Amino acid sequence: MAFLRGIAKSSECFLRNPSVALQNGWNLELSYSVKKALNIPPPPKKPLTAYMIFCKDNRRELLKQNPTLTSTEQIKKLAAQWNTLSLDLKEPYENKARESTVIYGEAHKRYYENLTEEQRQEIATARAEKKEARRLLKLKKALKETGIPKPPIPAYALFVQSQAKDRNIKDAAEFIKAAAEKWKTLSEAEKKEI
Repeated sequence: MAFLRGIAKSSECFLRNPSVALQNGWNLELSYSVKKALNIPPPPKKPLTAYMIFCKDNRRELLKQNPTLTSTEQIKKLAAQWNTLSLDLKEPYENKARESTVIYGEAHKRYYENLTEEQRQEIATARAEKKEARRLLKLKKALKETGIPKPPIPAYALFVQSQAKDRNIKDAAEFIKAAAEKWKTLSEAEKKEI
């Protein structure tokens, strides 16, 4: 449990403020903007499945017949239509899906062949960071579900918090130095009171 608590503490910055965590090197997703910043071209899009091609082809017709359907109802109706289709009627959609999968495979292969070694390394690093971020989120969730109370705040941290309330802080580094000096001058009895 101490191990989990240590992992969760190290991820607190990431969980409280992801934008700060991103500035510190965390990547939540290997999005196009990240790839663009690294001068990596966008990869080819994954192909549609036979069912998705069917939905794309039949959605407009369904909306013409029932213009008031919500998206959820549309999906339910299209899924019911797909399930009632015979294998002969599904075959053209499956053929289109197979063709697009082959084209995607070739395009994906060309995409990775055209990347430089540095770009491949950047992609691998970004994926590893994303995986680590997910792992830390799962550990934090597991720790929270166990119901283990958080460790108490150290006396020095409480002292610094009380000092911060009393002052208008302009320079954090100077404030921390001043608080540390003041902490050193306190007697043991005063420190225990905090």
